[in-house]
Amino acid sequence: MTSEANAMSETLADAVARRVRGVMGEKRIRQAELALKLGVSQPSLSRRLNGDRAFELNEVEQVAAALAVSPAYLLGFAADREVGLPMGNH
Repeated sequence: MTSEANAMSETLADAVARRVRGVMGEKRIRQAELALKLGVSQPSLSRRLNGDRAFELNEVEQVAAALAVSPAYLLGFAADREVGLPMGNH
C-alpha cells in the first residue's frame, strides 16, 4: 500500500495519536511526563497513543495545551501548530 493510500485509510483517532507522538518526540517529552501533566496514568496515555483507545475531544484540548500546540493541529485541521489562532483565520 502506498503512503498516500495509507494516509487515506488512517482514522482520525490514529491521526491524532500520530501527531501527538510526533510532537512528543520533537519536544522530547516522555509518556510519563505528559501523563503527569494531564493527570492520567501512563498506561492510560499509552493506550491512546497506541490506538487502543481514541482521545476524546476534551482530552485533545488538554494534550494540545500541555504540548503547546493547537487542538486544530492535533485533529489535522491545521498544518500550523501555533496556539491561539482562531480556527477560521489562516
